[in-house]
Amino acid sequence: MAACLSAAVVQSQTDSTARVLDEVVVTANRFAQKQSSTGKVLSVINRAAIERSLGMSVAELLNQQAGIAIAGANNNMGTNPDVYMRGAATGNTLILVDGVPMYDVSTINNTFDLNHLPLEAIERIEILKGAQSTVYGSDAVAGVIHIITRKKSQQPLGGFGSVTAGSWGTLRSAAGLRGTGGPLSYQVQYQDNRSRGMSAAFDSSGRKEFDRDGFRQQTANVSLSLALGKRLTLRGQGLAGDYVTGLDRSAYNDERDFTATNRNMQGGGGIDFQAERFSLHANVQQGYLRRIYLDDSLHVGGFAKYSREQYEGRSGFAEVYGKVKLSDRWDLLAGIDHRWFDTDQSFYSLSSFGPYTSELSGDTARTSLTSAFLSFFHHNNRGFFLEGGTRVNRHSRFGDHATFTLNPSFVWKERWKVFANLSSAFKAPSLYQLFDGSVGQPMLEPERSVTAAITTASMPGDWNGKAV
Repeated sequence: MAACLSAAVVQSQTDSTARVLDEVVVTANRFAQKQSSTGKVLSVINRAAIERSLGMSVAELLNQQAGIAIAGANNNMGTNPDVYMRGAATGNTLILVDGVPMYDVSTINNTFDLNHLPLEAIERIEILKGAQSTVYGSDAVAGVIHIITRKKSQQPLGGFGSVTAGSWGTLRSAAGLRGTGGPLSYQVQYQDNRSRGMSAAFDSSGRKEFDRDGFRQQTANVSLSLALGKRLTLRGQGLAGDYVTGLDRSAYNDERDFTATNRNMQGGGGIDFQAERFSLHANVQQGYLRRIYLDDSLHVGGFAKYSREQYEGRSGFAEVYGKVKLSDRWDLLAGIDHRWFDTDQSFYSLSSFGPYTSELSGDTARTSLTSAFLSFFHHNNRGFFLEGGTRVNRHSRFGDHATFTLNPSFVWKERWKVFANLSSAFKAPSLYQLFDGSVGQPMLEPERSVTAAITTASMPGDWNGKAV
């Protein structure tokens, strides 16, 4: 059961879904372009589809898309979802939020917890399949999931809200304000998700003694932009939230006092400069995530009578990139970025054999990655498009590595599209893989891949950049 309540202080805008032939504008190559003018395998979940799915989580919505499987999407709320795209292992799909890569460097594969992203705060999701490391860097091996948050309103003040209720005592609610006043635009939003839940373990005895594993989450996000004239814009954004969820010992063993507490804090800003034939963009972002697993129950006997695990990860990202219109048919995109990571981890358990402890310090478990990329784009008025480029990477551990992309496409009679792709990608080793006391290998090389594909697509209706 779902109920949605919406309110606006001012008159709402016309629903864009009513304009059937609106242009589909995407950011697959880091700048706005018609979907028909890119040779990438790309699909878009627009705002209308998101509004029809407000009873779901981000993981549940992505799990419905072709070529994507989210392990844990349909489990109890609070299950950490793992993304598998085109059969590639978890950690090989890069998650972006407003163009910035998201990581949890305290995990085995740097995978970001999608539970931290409320669906109510998202404007659209662009899904890029195939190797994308030349434009987006490490981890974009199987593809990229680009989550674009809701933007400013053209009115001075607007309000919005939603309430969704379901079984197992599930209740999702969100409310916020957004608007534009002179050069300043803003959006502030708060979400609360909770559920009494069910037991994550299966009661094979049928005695119905397993307790419910509940879930409670609170998230707040804010975004600001300040226009300094017609060409220069300053941006700032922040996201903070935490959730607590109950856990069980195993698939068939209940645990009454086993909980996981997850905290996520992201903050950053950027600058956009737009001229007639040139644009320049800069972004900086700092992220902090913490996970605590606490088991202080004697309800289930086992090796450990008490355990506490704490994982903290910090990641940073800074970039500058620009696009130059060389001529009516040629565009150039170039940029540099720097990423840095460190983690602190501790484990303590108490059993009949006595206490056991292990630690990993951020003073040791840290890496950085610096990259520079260059891509060119060619198009003509006969339906031909071409992308080519390369990225050079320097990692603080494994040294230098380069990737490339060659991606021609052709649209014939505004109905048929043929596109080919030859590209490489890589995944830098995680902090766990490098520094873990049991399995870490400090001299690991990156994982590498090469993608080669030729695809033909038939698009009904008006395919010249229109929604059909």
